[in-house]
Amino acid sequence: SWWKQADWLADLALVIVDEIHTIGDGARGAALDGMLTRLRQVNPYARLLCLTATMGNVSEVAGWLGVEAVSSRIRWIPLTWRVATFRPGQGGMANRTAAVVREVRETAGAGGQTLVFVQSRLRAEQLAGALQKEGIRSRAHHAGLGAEEREEIEGLMRVGDVQCVVATGTLSMGLNLPVRKVI
Repeated sequence: SWWKQADWLADLALVIVDEIHTIGDGARGAALDGMLTRLRQVNPYARLLCLTATMGNVSEVAGWLGVEAVSSRIRWIPLTWRVATFRPGQGGMANRTAAVVREVRETAGAGGQTLVFVQSRLRAEQLAGALQKEGIRSRAHHAGLGAEEREEIEGLMRVGDVQCVVATGTLSMGLNLPVRKVI
C-alpha cells in the first residue's frame, strides 16, 4: 500500500486532527479511524492533538485512541443570552418575524451571520422569504431539500454569501458554521 512508500510519515512528530468528533460519523468516521490506525502503525511515535468543541464522550474516545484527554472551560469568545417572549394575541407571528429581521439586520450590519432555528420546513421557507423581502441574503435549510442543495447553502454561509440560514433540526448536530448569532 502507499502507506509503506510514504517515508515522510516516519518523520512526523505531531499530527493535529481538527473536528475529531467526526470519527463517529458514518463513512467519514471510518476513513478517519482507518487513517489514524495506519499512521500509528507506520509511526507509533507521532503525537496526536485531537480537537473538538462538540464531543460529549471525550474521555472514552481519548482512551480508544490512546491519548490523554485535556479539556478547558475557557471561552475566548464569550456567549451572551437573551430571551424574548411573545404572548398569543400580541401580533403573533408578525412580531416574531419583525424581531428576527431586526436581530439578523443588526448582526449583518456588524459583519456577522445568523443561524435561525425554526420548528418546521414551512416556517423555514416563510421566514427565509420574509428576510429576503427585507433585503437580507437568506436561505432555508431543511430535510425537504436534497443533500446537494443543503451542502450548497452551507457552503454559501461559510464563504459569506448568505447572511442568514433559517433551518430546522437538520443543522442542529455537529455542523460548524461561521455564525455570530443563533436564534
